[in-house]
Amino acid sequence: MKYVLICRDGKDTDAMNRRLTAREKHLEDIKKNKNFVFGTAILEEEKMVGSVMVMDFENEEQVRDYLKNDAY
Repeated sequence: MKYVLICRDGKDTDAMNRRLTAREKHLEDIKKNKNFVFGTAILEEEKMVGSVMVMDFENEEQVRDYLKNDAY
């Protein structure tokens, strides 16, 4: 089943730094993930503030497990 994951970054002053620190690992993991269908950053005023991904999982438990382990 396809799931749309909408994940917003924090709004604190260190949020962008955390995103950029985790970005390379996140992208590496996505490339290896067979559940990944499509994804993009959420932009506001040309700044990344979150992510939207379409992923294929059997159930919501798998979605939650994925989210617990994602670098972002």
